[in-house]
Amino acid sequence: MRRQILNPSGSQQQGAALIMTLIFLVLLTMIGVTSVRVSTLEERMAGNTSDRYRAFQAAEAALRDCESVLQQASLPAFNNTNGYYQPAAVGATPRWKSINWSSSTASREYSGTFSGVGSKPRCIIEEMPAMQMATSGGSLKAGTPQPELGVYRITARGTGVTGDTVVMLQTMYIR
Repeated sequence: MRRQILNPSGSQQQGAALIMTLIFLVLLTMIGVTSVRVSTLEERMAGNTSDRYRAFQAAEAALRDCESVLQQASLPAFNNTNGYYQPAAVGATPRWKSINWSSSTASREYSGTFSGVGSKPRCIIEEMPAMQMATSGGSLKAGTPQPELGVYRITARGTGVTGDTVVMLQTMYIR
């Protein structure tokens, strides 16, 4: 005997509700996957920004450390070692681009403590050609020689947590 299931409305169902539900589930899955990817990307961007900020702070500390050397009464010899350099020849690669920053004899290591970075901050000081002091207003006697000022280029290098992030800062110091 064959049984027949009766539909009270008299029409046959086509499964449209099932298809609509599946489409809705696929859309929700795509939205969920996209939100996870966006969150992951934003987290990586925040981490990179934090690492760059840490490298900047390390380079700034090294820069100030080298400035303190130039504030001393007597200066070290600028003999192209230990971070104290004469300027490179005209047209040559600048010293700060050509030295090995990880070498202890090529650059000066930060004298303080700086934690949370891949390597200690380092700096170099280049003694640049001296310049005459400019005067204005004509208040000095004519013909009086003006003192020469020492000019120094300080370049500092700081790294982030892993050492992959590198920040270099440069300043000119007149003494």
